[in-house]
Amino acid sequence: MPAVLRFAESCYPNKPFLHTKEGAKTGQTHRISPETPPTVHKTYFYGHATPGEGDIMPVARVGISLEPELLKELDRITRDGGYSNRSQALRDLIRSALSDRAWQSSSGSVLAAVTIFYDSASSFATRRILEMQHDFYKDIRSSTHFHISETRCLEVLVVSGKAARIDSLVKALKSVKGVLHADVILISRIPR
Repeated sequence: MPAVLRFAESCYPNKPFLHTKEGAKTGQTHRISPETPPTVHKTYFYGHATPGEGDIMPVARVGISLEPELLKELDRITRDGGYSNRSQALRDLIRSALSDRAWQSSSGSVLAAVTIFYDSASSFATRRILEMQHDFYKDIRSSTHFHISETRCLEVLVVSGKAARIDSLVKALKSVKGVLHADVILISRIPR
């Protein structure tokens, strides 16, 4: 049976409609019972199925008002980001804002990626970056080194730990002479 995307209730008790994945895309209503009219119904639950699972994940419908220019930007993000609809893009933007907020609050533990772009001709930078990795060894889960050119390197660290401690690592890396750019990408908060 196709994954159920929407349950709807008809004006007759105990005679629900089902919108299948295909029906939801085309607007067709699939009736459980042939005598139930497909035109009179109200939606009381909306959800989507997780691919490969029969479980339905509930979602809430909300309405938002946007200025025309902001709507154009949302449509551009939707298109350029490869999202199939605005809702997916908005969910991703909200998750990103929540991650940024969690990072800024500096409380709790986080999973993040730290990127360091530096001039390897500076032996001081190379040595200091390595020393810092040893200072933060309990927080660094892995490290990958890329040679970009003869004198430029990119280091990517996967880190997990207290947000404030990860933030202090990034600030320390940014202050090293020879580091051209250092940044952190918050991946997720780690539940307690």
